[in-house]
Amino acid sequence: MIELGKSVIRLRRKSWRYASWIMFSSLGAGMVLAVIKVSSKHGFGEGWKGIPVLLVFYGFVGRIVSSEVRLSHDSLTVVNPLRTYTLPRSSRLRALKDSSGSLQVTSEESGTIDAFAFGGSIIDGFVGTVAKVEREIASWVNAEVPTKSLSVKYEKKWTRCRWSDLSLLLALLVTAVGLTAGALAG
Repeated sequence: MIELGKSVIRLRRKSWRYASWIMFSSLGAGMVLAVIKVSSKHGFGEGWKGIPVLLVFYGFVGRIVSSEVRLSHDSLTVVNPLRTYTLPRSSRLRALKDSSGSLQVTSEESGTIDAFAFGGSIIDGFVGTVAKVEREIASWVNAEVPTKSLSVKYEKKWTRCRWSDLSLLLALLVTAVGLTAGALAG
């Protein structure tokens, strides 16, 4: 049984977090070495070009791994890479595993929303993460609602992902500075 206080329960794939940390650190180290190697042969005027590529990649992957489903005392929130959906607990919510093995959340206001964080995968057939999350959401839906529940309305908005967005912004900044420096030097 899920206890709901003031905290938020975050449901996400553990494997995505581990894979992202391994990928971010190994690619970061690899990119630094590549920039150093290219810069030593052709000068930093060529070597810096790998930095924005890495930053864009980080931004893209960061948005994917930040996908999750959040359960609070008064709402269920599906955070996908581009869109975030907040569904009031007061609506008739259901979470179901579809024929492809992906998790879908449905309500009267929103219709069906695919939860990107729990898209079907071959590994999930053995691990059963989607079925576990489906049961956890069903338990949350059936749990007693605290009396001081806020009035939440259905909301659909662009997903904000601080570190991924910062990475994309830095990619633009590095590109602009690099191109400007190259134009002034050449």
